Amino acid sequence: MMLRKFSRCAAFAARNLIYSLVALLLLAGLALGLWHFLGGGTSKQSSLIQIEATRGTFRHEINGKGSAESTENVDIASQVEGSATVIWIIPEGETVKEGDDLVLLDSSSIEDKLNSQQITFNTSSANVASSQATLRTAELSLEEYVEGTFEQSWTTTENSIFTAKETQKQKADSVRFSERLVQLGYTTPAQLEVDRVDEQKQVNTVKLSLLEQKVLLKYSSEKKITELMSAIETARANVASNTYTNLLDKNRLEYYRTQFENCTIKAPQDGQVVYANQDNRRWMSESDVIKEGATVRERQVLIRLPDPNQMQVKAMINEANISSVQVGMKAKIKFDAISSREFSGTVIKVNQYPEMVFMSSAKDYITIIKIDDSSLDIRSGLTAEVRILAQEEDNVMLLPIHCIVESGGKTFVLKTANGAWSCKEVLLGASNDKQVIIRKGLEDGESVVSGARLYKSKVTFPDATVPSLFAQEKEKNDLADDASSEQAPEGATASEGMTPGQMPKGPLPEGMTPGQMPKGPMPEGMTPGQMPKGPLPEGMTPDQMPREHKDEKGNSSSSATEVAQSEQLQELEKQKEQLRRIQALTEYFPRTAMEFCRDLDPNRDKVITRGEVETVASPLLGFYDEWDRNGDGTLSHTDLVIGFCTCRNLWQKSAALLEEKAADQEEVELDPNRELTPQDFVTASPDQLFKRLDVDQNGTLEMSEIPDQESELVSRLLTRLDSDEDGTLSRDEFTKGISLMQKRMKGGLSNGANTRPAGGNAPPRPPR
Repeated sequence: MMLRKFSRCAAFAARNLIYSLVALLLLAGLALGLWHFLGGGTSKQSSLIQIEATRGTFRHEINGKGSAESTENVDIASQVEGSATVIWIIPEGETVKEGDDLVLLDSSSIEDKLNSQQITFNTSSANVASSQATLRTAELSLEEYVEGTFEQSWTTTENSIFTAKETQKQKADSVRFSERLVQLGYTTPAQLEVDRVDEQKQVNTVKLSLLEQKVLLKYSSEKKITELMSAIETARANVASNTYTNLLDKNRLEYYRTQFENCTIKAPQDGQVVYANQDNRRWMSESDVIKEGATVRERQVLIRLPDPNQMQVKAMINEANISSVQVGMKAKIKFDAISSREFSGTVIKVNQYPEMVFMSSAKDYITIIKIDDSSLDIRSGLTAEVRILAQEEDNVMLLPIHCIVESGGKTFVLKTANGAWSCKEVLLGASNDKQVIIRKGLEDGESVVSGARLYKSKVTFPDATVPSLFAQEKEKNDLADDASSEQAPEGATASEGMTPGQMPKGPLPEGMTPGQMPKGPMPEGMTPGQMPKGPLPEGMTPDQMPREHKDEKGNSSSSATEVAQSEQLQELEKQKEQLRRIQALTEYFPRTAMEFCRDLDPNRDKVITRGEVETVASPLLGFYDEWDRNGDGTLSHTDLVIGFCTCRNLWQKSAALLEEKAADQEEVELDPNRELTPQDFVTASPDQLFKRLDVDQNGTLEMSEIPDQESELVSRLLTRLDSDEDGTLSRDEFTKGISLMQKRMKGGLSNGANTRPAGGNAPPRPPR
């Protein structure tokens, strides 16, 4: 027991002795180092090292870290509107075939919208069917009236007229017979008077029947047809509205169906699955990582299918070195997972803006290096170290960078011999973190002091006002650097006074170098390629420049405006062409629809053929096929009524617009050298027309004073408006007739004489 305690004490004492010896040695070493640092012991001269300037190969390499990726990636993004939750996702690294399922997104909300939209679409489809049925009913009602009810009423009035006329003849015969009986004394004068009263009653009955027929033809039928046409137009508008609504509902339904299908993402081609995480893993939160249960937004890339035969490295280069990196530089690449092999690459892109690093002030720029000798062993996401060869020169004079000291804006090396110190100005070239090129100032093998800054106090340097020995060479080098900067590839250098972090994204305009880029922030949404060439106006920065705005389809506002204007012009031209065609029918518009039908159907067979139209109303031939609703090659009275009323309504609306426009303008004299047209008799004032036609200014119009080119046109006016049938038109007759015609054509039919406007060939009215 005592022996065990003694052993423990001995061990403890030995351990304490060892600790004490180590502490003493550390204190002795610290004291010795402090003594040397303070200048004690041997002098600096005894520890001074001199280095000879030698020639060799200079290499400036810029290091960076990154990860491997494919140059040809098929990005697979979420196409679901808004955001969606990942229900299932295929494991990363899996090899898939085209059509295999990759991601399953939550579709419950879209399914609800799809069901609701299906109900909406079914309802709008029912509305379309209902409105179409209403339109058909309205058309049948018109056809029933034109082909049936009107004909029945017309026949009834015809019978009434016929019966009244026959009865009138009988009453007239009775009067003549009674007159002879009175002369012979066989009847009394009172009886004769009774017969004469009966005859007069029958004359009035005939007039009443004729008036009833006239009212039916001119007013009752027109009123009924106007009512039925209004119902048809309303039904047509409802059909158009419901059809458009149904189309919108159908498109929305198809959209939700597509959204529902997009919840299952399938592989568009064969490949190996890579999650779209690795680019942002340094700063993205856990909730942003793509995994089951994560929420993803619309158009967010979820998976990439890389091409393993075309790989590249996305490296991060610190801002201190980015200005030295240019497109086209060669690089060496090593992967941690393939440490036994080194790959060659070429810089193909240098980003203009730094990457944002979460919770860090460091600024790194993405640099893309394409792997020249790619291998299937390189997988997406492998960590890589790159060494970009920024500069390489053979047979140049080199010195360690610590041999250089600066004073007064000039660079020197220090020399010592036999205790005497001196400095020698040198012209430097490129440098890296270890060596610097000596362009001028030293000879091969010449010795200089290493660690020159430690001995700077031993040398007297030339005054700063003394010109440099290499002033001209420095100026030439600066000019050469500026020229190479302007000729550098895209993204290699920045503008004067601009750091690479301030360079805008996107390609430069054709013919512009980075050094010509204007200073200041870029306009939002504008790339350098959209900027105008040349200097900006004085005092203007790029963000104040005008820029195009694009709509949701990707069109710029200017192009969208041009498209809208073009569509409006096309629609306007269509309307003008339609009115030009309808203008040929204006001479028939003062008639009622049923008058028009009866004039075009002289044989009363209820069918109007193309030959009848060509003979009776040739201007109607341009509308024949359009008015033939069932395409049987003939026109029924209903076809004529619908076509006639539709064209007349369009023309009346056009005339109303012209009248409204003319009311806002001063009255313009008619051109005496221009031939009058039917349109002039609708839009021009009656006084203008009379003044234009009354050549001799005698207050009446006669055929002898009408020009030959207008004689046919005006002769029909004389025939229609000559109320006293004296072969001339007074100003009063002309003004009243033209005013009435214009009112009936512009504002609908009104009571008055049955006038018709001039123009075209007026079809003959058959006897009734």
